[in-house]
Amino acid sequence: MAFGDRVGRFTRVTGASLAKSLASSLIDVVDDARDIAAQLGFRPYEVHLVRTRWTAGERGAGIEAVLADIPLLPVPKVQSLDGLAEIMTPVGLDELGQVRVSGISGRYSEQFLRGLDLPGNSPAPSDQFFWELIYPTLGQVSDFGLRRRFTLASAPFYDAERVEWTCVLQRARGDRQPDGRLTP
Repeated sequence: MAFGDRVGRFTRVTGASLAKSLASSLIDVVDDARDIAAQLGFRPYEVHLVRTRWTAGERGAGIEAVLADIPLLPVPKVQSLDGLAEIMTPVGLDELGQVRVSGISGRYSEQFLRGLDLPGNSPAPSDQFFWELIYPTLGQVSDFGLRRRFTLASAPFYDAERVEWTCVLQRARGDRQPDGRLTP
């Protein structure tokens, strides 16, 4: 299996060569191993990518409706919520800070993780894209739990040796209700 185009005695990396690489061929195997960690309860946080649309044609105007709510599978690793701090604001307690999510499957693209379409276009002015971290309520039949909203704090990083994406998320306002309803 050849990797990349040869330029003299060196290899030039291309998208086509990456698709045929050993690292890419291991994605399914590594994803199966990650799923075992989720089955054992070692990855308890659900991670969702959510797209909403505002009815008045721009973000924050009108009524917000959910267009897509896609769980990242196999379940990624939320490394810690200790990067979040509660602060007192005029309207009550608010959380600020960042969280690192790793172990995101290599089958996802950077465009997908950033909420872009395939050509790389940003969401429409009426659309909003965000991440949600959800810790299901233990012992409950429903999977409802606190849904914390986040945005990307930096570009997603692909670690080919670990066959995974890592994303740093910034806490955002506008959490949905535990059952997924949007807060009016």
